Amino acid sequence: MTLARFASAALEFVGGILAIYSVFTVWFYMAGGGVATQFFPGTSFKTNGTWSTYASSLLGPVGGLYLAVLVLGIVGGAALLAGGLLTLVEAARRRPATSRRNVGTAIAGAVVMAAAWVVAPALQPWALHDSSGFACSAWSGTSPCSLPWGPGKIGAVGYTFYMADGWIIMLGALTLATIGLVIGRLGKNAP
Repeated sequence: MTLARFASAALEFVGGILAIYSVFTVWFYMAGGGVATQFFPGTSFKTNGTWSTYASSLLGPVGGLYLAVLVLGIVGGAALLAGGLLTLVEAARRRPATSRRNVGTAIAGAVVMAAAWVVAPALQPWALHDSSGFACSAWSGTSPCSLPWGPGKIGAVGYTFYMADGWIIMLGALTLATIGLVIGRLGKNAP
């Protein structure tokens, strides 16, 4: 039972670290026609190596979305770290598990992280539409204004866009956290 608690705590802890790390990496990438644009959680993005703020580029709603992703990722990761740490301390002291507090904290962290993971691709097309008129008007066919990944065109120039590293790392964090929670639950029920 103690081994399961150590394993659960370790997976939750690593999941929390990955969640926090993910919000400091690229969440959305678009490239084509000599242009590469990267959306980072927070208030700034990068186009062809040059940093701009979402607000100054008339992409305020996109900035709001990625600021929410930043907050959700940090809060979710911190809650998962706290849940894992509480479980680890109790396992090290060989105390009976106080599962409500530990598991509840870890589950809350995982739910908040899942919200960040779902919100980014789900709301990005809306955020782009809600931004300046030019954000979506030049695209023909598929665009970041309609889907979070795929190919599209601005005039005759083709672009590829997709949810990038941070989004994938957050999925890894959620996977590890879920496995940790399952191991902790199975270990609690073990004889």
